Amino acid sequence: MDLQRSRCAQLGFALTLAIIACRQGIAQPAKPKQEAVVQGQITDIQGMPIQGARVWFPVVYSFSRPEKRKIATATTDADGRYRMEIPNDWLQIRRQGPRVVWAAAEGHALAAMRLGALRAELPRDMQLGRATDTVFIVKDANQRAAADVFVSPWHYVIGSNLHIVPTEVRKAVAVKTDDQGRAHLASIEKSLLGRVHVEGKEVGRQIIKLQYQGRVPSERIVRLQSVGRMVLDFRCEDPDMLSDIEVFLWGNYSKPEYDKVPEGHAELVTNEWGQAIVPRVAVGNYLILPMIPPERPVRPVLPDNIEIRAGEMTRVEAELRRAVKVRGKILVQGDKTPVPNARISVRYGKQRQGDWVYSDENGEYEAFALPGRGYVQLIANPSGLPRAGPSQLPFVIPQDAKTFELPTIELKPENQAPQL
Repeated sequence: MDLQRSRCAQLGFALTLAIIACRQGIAQPAKPKQEAVVQGQITDIQGMPIQGARVWFPVVYSFSRPEKRKIATATTDADGRYRMEIPNDWLQIRRQGPRVVWAAAEGHALAAMRLGALRAELPRDMQLGRATDTVFIVKDANQRAAADVFVSPWHYVIGSNLHIVPTEVRKAVAVKTDDQGRAHLASIEKSLLGRVHVEGKEVGRQIIKLQYQGRVPSERIVRLQSVGRMVLDFRCEDPDMLSDIEVFLWGNYSKPEYDKVPEGHAELVTNEWGQAIVPRVAVGNYLILPMIPPERPVRPVLPDNIEIRAGEMTRVEAELRRAVKVRGKILVQGDKTPVPNARISVRYGKQRQGDWVYSDENGEYEAFALPGRGYVQLIANPSGLPRAGPSQLPFVIPQDAKTFELPTIELKPENQAPQL
C-alpha cells in the first residue's frame, strides 16, 4: 500500500471511529455527571460584540436520526453573550458526539471551538472573522452548470484536525447555486475547508475532497459524478431483528480512486422488512457501516465492496447472523484491582466492525461479536495507568461458541508507571 492510500485508509478509520462514537448505543459508565453550562461572548476580529450570532453545541448526535439529537442552541444578545444550560439527562445518553461549539453570524466567517471537560460556568469566547471570498462553480457529470443544488461545508479544520460539520450548522450556512452553478460561501474560510458537500434532487449527496493547505484559490470548480440507485436488504432468521437499523454508506477507502473523485453519501434507516433505498448516489465503490442496536443478539456479515454504476439499480444483500455474547475484564496487574468506566472497542468481522462498551464497577464488560478473528482495544482509560501489554489483544471465537471470554486487558500498577 502506497503512502497516499495508507493516509486514505487512516482517514477512513478515523471516520469510522467518529461515526461509531456518535451513533452506536454503548453501555454508559455508572458514574453520574453534573449539569454543565456553556457560555461566552462572540466578537468580531476587532473585539466588538456580535448581536444575533447563532451558537450550537451538539451534545448527543445521530447522523440519520434527527429525533435522537440533543443540541443546545443560543443566540447572542446585544453584548454578544450567550448561555446554554446542558440538562443532566442529556449527559447520561449513550450517543455522545465530539464536544465542539459552533458559531455563525451573517457577514462573518464560521467559527468552532473544541471543548475539554464540561465544568460549570467555564467561559467559551469565540471570534468570528470577516465574510470570505470562497466561491464554488458546480458542474454536473456532463460538464453543465448544476443549478439549484446546495453547497455546504462537510469537513472543517478545528485546531489541527478535520471535523464533520453537524447537519444543523451545514444547513444554516449552505448556499444554493445560481443558473451558472455558482455559490458564494461567504461564511466559509477556504483554508479551513477539507471537504465540501453538494446536495440536489438529481445528484443526490456528493462529498468532494479539497486542497486546503498552502495557496488556495478563491474560486474553484467542483465536478460531480453520474448517479445510480441502491437498494439494501438485510436478511435474518428472526424478522424482528430487521427494523430500525441505522446504516452509513461511504466510500471504500481500500480502492485506489478513494479521495480522488466525488464520493456519494447516504444515511439510512431500515424499514420493518430490513430494507432501505438510496434514490440517488454517485457512481463508485462503497462500504456500508450498519449500526445494530446493541441489545440485539445479531451482527451483519458485510459485503467486501458495493459498486454503483451510472443509471443502474444496485441491489445489496447483507445477512444478520446470530452473534456470540463475549465478556471481558480490565484489571490492574498484581492485585487485580478492577478499572471502571474504561472505554473498550471489541472488533470482529470485516471493515473494522465492532462494538464500543464501558467497563462497570467490577472492571467487566459485555458485547456481541461474530465467530472468527478479532481483537479488543482500550480506547479511553480514566485511571491514567499505562497498558501492560500490546494495544490490541487478538482472539478467535469458535464457530459453535455460545459465549466467549475475551483476553483480559491489564494495566501497570501506579508504582510501575513511568515518572514524568
